[in-house]
Parts: sequence; structure tokens; C-alpha cells
Amino acid sequence: MSGEVKALARLEPKMVSLRGKVGEAVAARVKIVPEAVPDFNITKAVAKNGRDIDFTIEKQQNGSDSYFLLTVR
Repeated sequence: MSGEVKALARLEPKMVSLRGKVGEAVAARVKIVPEAVPDFNITKAVAKNGRDIDFTIEKQQNGSDSYFLLTVR
């Protein structure tokens, strides 16, 4: 079997790194833009070990374009 594989979403940026001093709050945001699936939706997000990380994910609307904003703290 062979065929074209389309990406489901585009991540901007593709990777984030949280660095800071002890006791200092650090955060990063990732924009998740749907690509191949028109009714793309994120229904759940979990961390492997949620002890040292917190995140939120919100659906955003910009005119007719929608995307998700993942904030990692």
C-alpha cells in the first residue's frame, strides 16, 4: 500500500523549551492550526506526568479561520 500522507495540523512553533530560574514562572504558547480535516477538534489533552507542568488549550477564532492555542506553564 502506498499513498500520500497529509499532516492533520501545523504547529507554530514546532517545539518549545521551558527554561528559567528556580521559583520563576515560565510559559510558552503553541498555535495548533488544522490542515487536512475540516472538522478537526481537540477534545482532550493530558500530560504523562502532570506533577511539574500545567497547560491549557483553547479554541480560537480569527474570522473564518479557527485554531487552538496551547499554553504550557
